[in-house]
Amino acid sequence: MQTTHLRPARHSGAPICPIPLGPAMGPGQALTLPACRRPDRRASCASAAAASITAILALNAGPHAPTLTSLIAGAGLVALAVTDAATHRLPATEVRLLAGLTAVSMIGAAWWHDEWGPPLRAFVGAALLAVLLVSLWLALPGAFAFGDVKVTVIAFAAAAAISWRAGAVMIIVACVIGGVAALIARGTRRHLAPVQLTIPFVPGLALGFVVGVMVPW
Repeated sequence: MQTTHLRPARHSGAPICPIPLGPAMGPGQALTLPACRRPDRRASCASAAAASITAILALNAGPHAPTLTSLIAGAGLVALAVTDAATHRLPATEVRLLAGLTAVSMIGAAWWHDEWGPPLRAFVGAALLAVLLVSLWLALPGAFAFGDVKVTVIAFAAAAAISWRAGAVMIIVACVIGGVAALIARGTRRHLAPVQLTIPFVPGLALGFVVGVMVPW
């Protein structure tokens, strides 16, 4: 059987899936395009909208002015939320930078005001949450990425420095937003072939941080 050689055509940057030709095709096999894995666009748009709402709330905090640590953590979470929504990835360099700036600002504020209660509360809360999330990450492989674990621990530390209630509200809001986004994404894809959906978690976490820290409870 003669093998047909095709000249690769120019494309706009979309991923090209290999197509078996000639002897690679089985008897009676039709020429079909295999499905490529692509991120869910609706979930990404919803996550980007959540990040935008986070920035708007941060700029309209009103009389409840946030602390320096909250501003740094909020700005970093918004930046990571946009990156997570657009690329479904969390760069390790940006995560380490957020952790370092949050820790330095928190310790510096505690030293300046001679009040070590907030950083102690943040350390205890972050340690407890880290143990819980790492245990879930090990027990449920593939359920969520380890980058989400790291960012969640950092955000909870910054929120717990304000109050335990702020940290709890942040986690609840983030889980609710993530669950609703997952349900919407799955519902809109019922008529399509089953694919593995990737739902960004950090945008909901950023919105939950703003709600927990900025809104008086």
